[in-house]
Amino acid sequence: MKRIPLFCALCACSLLAGCFDFSPDGTQIAVSNVLASSGSARDAAASIVGTSDGVLQALPDAKGGYGPKWSPDGRSILFRKKSDQPHGKQPFTNELWQVDLASKTSWRVQGDFQHTLDFSWRDDSRQWVGWDNGEQEQRSVFWFDSQTQKVVRRVVLPLGLYLKGQFQFLSNSQEIVFQAEGHGGTNLFRTRKTGVERLTTTGDVRAFRLLPSLRLVWARTPNFKRSNQMSLFGASLGSRLVQVARMPFSSAPVEADPVRDWNTGFQIAISPDARQLALCDTFRSPWLDAKKQPQQFGMCLLMNADGTNRRELHRTQLHPTPLGRDQQEWGGGPTELSAQWSRDGQRLALLDEHQNPRRFFVFNVRGDLVANVALPLVKAQPTP
Repeated sequence: MKRIPLFCALCACSLLAGCFDFSPDGTQIAVSNVLASSGSARDAAASIVGTSDGVLQALPDAKGGYGPKWSPDGRSILFRKKSDQPHGKQPFTNELWQVDLASKTSWRVQGDFQHTLDFSWRDDSRQWVGWDNGEQEQRSVFWFDSQTQKVVRRVVLPLGLYLKGQFQFLSNSQEIVFQAEGHGGTNLFRTRKTGVERLTTTGDVRAFRLLPSLRLVWARTPNFKRSNQMSLFGASLGSRLVQVARMPFSSAPVEADPVRDWNTGFQIAISPDARQLALCDTFRSPWLDAKKQPQQFGMCLLMNADGTNRRELHRTQLHPTPLGRDQQEWGGGPTELSAQWSRDGQRLALLDEHQNPRRFFVFNVRGDLVANVALPLVKAQPTP
């Protein structure tokens, strides 16, 4: 079977791997998890889990739901849900569903969009913006008003541009900054009233963070397959680019080489204040396993933005296996470790896909482990 390109795995956010979101108060995490009635990754449900008590519950009518994201006011959760309706070459279409947490009711969000790959809330929760794959590969971003339940704006994107990473609203603005891959590699873009403006041209952007002061910070990995260096850049929008740090991005505290295969996990998570970085990477150990194959392991490192005070948070032994049918259909290779900061930057959640059951490790800003939360199979909840 033909392999699906890595950018598809990232933009579509494979069913279980790496897609989770802290609640605004940092006490819960929204995540997709396997249903107890099935045991198959294809029958997952959007769920929430407490970071202190570990209580896991599926959201109402969320079977097949994935990529859940909390509204900034904490009142609702929006998630994608696979339907059986094909879309182009895809065997399914992404529907959008919203859950009101107070009443525990859910509904399908209706609007002028067809196959939404990802979305992001505005800070006031009044709007969210989505990335839509329309007919004949025509991609666009659209703004959806939460109160009127209507699409209020749409910007058509240049042909050949694919979402790769998150997008973020500018403070007190309708415009967004987003990370996308095109013919010139992966760069940062912003929307304007007249269309889309490219902010970077290097083609090697790995992550970014937009601060309330409209200062933009992003990470680059030049010569990713051959180099062991990462550069961190910062600029105020509209001004010249300034390099603020340069550091080795995978200096593991063991003798090991980073693995740069198409399906290995690599992620940079920049803290909300851009003072710290969490790095998840895959390494190949020089020691051989029982089958005389190089051992691989995933590792998460925490460091200051200037590369100092680097420490290891977590390590997991990997057991590479051929892609199964579920992974092929959902467009994902193994995502070993994935990290995300809470909105206030006081906590970092690390999801380990190789634990059985899957498990969250939650750390404070000093790198101390404050919670270890298992994700057992979850029971589906019908709509009340």
